[in-house]
Amino acid sequence: MRTHVSQAIILLSLATDSGKRGTMAQILIRNLDDKLVGRLKKRAKGHGRSLQAEAKRILEEAAPDYEAVWRRIDRFRNKLKRSGRTFSDSAELIREDRDR
Repeated sequence: MRTHVSQAIILLSLATDSGKRGTMAQILIRNLDDKLVGRLKKRAKGHGRSLQAEAKRILEEAAPDYEAVWRRIDRFRNKLKRSGRTFSDSAELIREDRDR
């Protein structure tokens, strides 16, 4: 039994360094099984998104921007340092809890 195959076009938005919207990239994914497309549509509907938005979200999650994540972590660490507060070593607290 042969399964019918669909084609899908996924548009991804690229941002320039200045953060403004730049050019649009296009990815053509050929030979998608109808069952896969059906699962993606069902998933998209469950999340209240279009098929295109769901596919974009899946791709974004599969290839995260780790540099942006580390910049966010560094900003948070700097905010904690500037607060002047001191924080205990969590390893010590865990050891104390285990010894109870």
